[in-house]
Amino acid sequence: SAGNAFRAPTLNELYYSSSSTEANPDLEAEKNVCFDGGFVFRPEPMIELGAVYFLRKEFKAIIWDGRRSENFDDLQFNGLELWLKMLFMLNQDTELSFNGSYLLTDARNSDGSRFDLVHPHILKTALGFRHKEIISLFLEVNYYHGFSDIDPFVEMNLQARMQYEEYSLRLGINNILEQDLRFHNYTTVTPRGFRIGFGYDGNWKKKGKSPAETEPAVPEATGAADPPPLIIEFEKPKAETEAEVKPEPVQE
Repeated sequence: SAGNAFRAPTLNELYYSSSSTEANPDLEAEKNVCFDGGFVFRPEPMIELGAVYFLRKEFKAIIWDGRRSENFDDLQFNGLELWLKMLFMLNQDTELSFNGSYLLTDARNSDGSRFDLVHPHILKTALGFRHKEIISLFLEVNYYHGFSDIDPFVEMNLQARMQYEEYSLRLGINNILEQDLRFHNYTTVTPRGFRIGFGYDGNWKKKGKSPAETEPAVPEATGAADPPPLIIEFEKPKAETEAEVKPEPVQE
């Protein structure tokens, strides 16, 4: 497929400044042209393998440099993304899911030199567990590698959701390993963060299903440099004992 896109700078990028960020009122709109192609293979109804190659040319690309957003002209991104998705039904009410992807990106300036604000190698894995509408767990482990002046590092996040009738509880912890998360050649120290949330759904009994039951155990993760996200729906196989209904012959 092929296409082009246009992105105007946001108000925050243009005018918001703080102790750690700086506004850039001179930002111009970003334009890009993208070509991509790939395949999807499903050896089983609940297993999927895929690959996509992409080539993207960006003009006046809006990219965060660690302090503020800047325009970078004539950038070219070549990349390959591979992924594996699996869903296991442990029993009628319990499922285990796995999503894994590897993204290889080669970013170049107009003179052919390497553009260092994009990670060359990103490996993402996500493991999900869900039992009915009662509990769901989600563990995400991401591995970043490829810079000559930065050591590889691992980012790990954990989320949990518990449901009791119309009441829900959400718990989360980001950066479990308390790593120094470096998404570019500028260092950004992100401390470990905790989240907690409560919910109430007055229509829970009317709907027949809780919010936890309708949410995927493993949400899709996307990044600014990734290709457009793919939405995958797995179909459960039909029972082997399902009889085929055939019309009876008409007697004259």
